[in-house]
Amino acid sequence: MAIFSFHASEVVALVVSVMLYDVFSIAVKRLPPVVLSLWVPHSVAGLECALFGGTGVRCTDVIGLENQEITIQSEEVINNTTVIYGEQQYCILSYTRPFGNDDINDRSRLPFDVQVDGDAADDDFVLTNGDNTLPVAFQWRGGAPVSGASVWEEPGPTNLTSDQQGATSCDDQPFSQAWVRFELQSSALQSVQPGSYSGRFSVDIGQGPTGYHSDVNFTVNLPTLVKISGLDDMVLTGRGNNRYRQEEPFCVFVSGGGDYRIKASGGAEANAPFLLSNGSNTIPYRVRLSRNGSNLNTVNPGVWLDATGSSSSLNCNGGNNTKVRIVVQDNSVNGKPAGVYKGTLYLTVEAS
Repeated sequence: MAIFSFHASEVVALVVSVMLYDVFSIAVKRLPPVVLSLWVPHSVAGLECALFGGTGVRCTDVIGLENQEITIQSEEVINNTTVIYGEQQYCILSYTRPFGNDDINDRSRLPFDVQVDGDAADDDFVLTNGDNTLPVAFQWRGGAPVSGASVWEEPGPTNLTSDQQGATSCDDQPFSQAWVRFELQSSALQSVQPGSYSGRFSVDIGQGPTGYHSDVNFTVNLPTLVKISGLDDMVLTGRGNNRYRQEEPFCVFVSGGGDYRIKASGGAEANAPFLLSNGSNTIPYRVRLSRNGSNLNTVNPGVWLDATGSSSSLNCNGGNNTKVRIVVQDNSVNGKPAGVYKGTLYLTVEAS
């Protein structure tokens, strides 16, 4: 979102400023969602019970993960590293009951823990697409630990989660609540080609000396990813040919460095005109975008401009690869009352 401020005085001196904020997620398609589909076999999705203690039965069940899609689209900085993640809440049961008696009122919570293994070398969680690999970090959180607060944990082949108190039904909250979280490092996405990535993880739920095991298949559909970055505050002070103008360089990332297209509008509507306003007074401005990182083309609101030269680095390795120019003609300013004129510019980028 670009906010323009036009300062006019009653003398000849005019100052036009443009403030571009890096909050471009409002106006820009940044990282299209990565859809992670989770298929849970019947052995995990269905109730599992076994004899326990001679006269009782211990049971466990996972509800709410069947055929769910987990969308990885949120972005967060963790320990100075940008990650993209998705979360899914579900219900997990662990209880005992008398043999031959399934009355919910006769169930008792049974503590449990969780262990998850990957199928790659060293039990890492890695999704594959042919020779391409995509590392995934897996985290788990239970709603009611036996001790301590509910926190994200990383269950691995030698790392169990903390003991949870168990739950007798999904309505037995917060004891029945559980979450899974999948993280992808943004840096890992830069060199990954779009496609369908899959993997198999094994999940074990332990109830003291007993428990059950099942394999869970994961598939990530990875679309072509796009992101804009590097936009800073902009002040229109440059003069030339009876106009005010200023350029702002920025970075366009497309996974694999593919082509893209870009459009601009003066508001949330696709074809909103490029206008600065102060009350009922308006000043039109022009927008010029680059199709190759250097040459500039005047664009109309909502009209796509095909472009090349995207970066395969999320932040263009600290640089920029394209630019936008804002132009205010003198004849558009003449006769306007003094004041501050503001407008909003939306830029949208899509992979071609």
